[in-house]
Amino acid sequence: MIRKSMLWGLTLVLVAALISLILRGRRMEQEHAAQGSEVVQPSKPTNTRVLDPQDLEIVNPAVERKPGSGASGEIEIRNNGSVAYSQILLKITHLDRKGKEVGSKICAVAQTVMPGASIKVTNLRAEAVPASSGKSEITVVSADVEGAR
Repeated sequence: MIRKSMLWGLTLVLVAALISLILRGRRMEQEHAAQGSEVVQPSKPTNTRVLDPQDLEIVNPAVERKPGSGASGEIEIRNNGSVAYSQILLKITHLDRKGKEVGSKICAVAQTVMPGASIKVTNLRAEAVPASSGKSEITVVSADVEGAR
């Protein structure tokens, strides 16, 4: 009889220890899940793109139009702002004699314009100028702000 009661007692202690371990493990899992893990990695900053920047001004546009063969010329871009601009996109719009748009082309300028300075773009080219083109207009579509990092 004593052996039987000792066996039941040890079995109850073993079951109680097992239940205690299971409950403690669940509680620790819930605490760990509530904390969450956070991974912070630094990233390389990118330039800010400005659409239709008011600081950039086209000065002395000298575009020669050759209907059927293309247009080429030289322009000067002046930066009237306080930040440097790079990766400038220009739009060359061809207008007929009445002022209606007959064609356009986007050109990229890879130079950087510092604040208060100006650059000359000499290799400006636009192919396939429409024969009805009377004049061309050049506008700044967008530019990346340098130093906004």
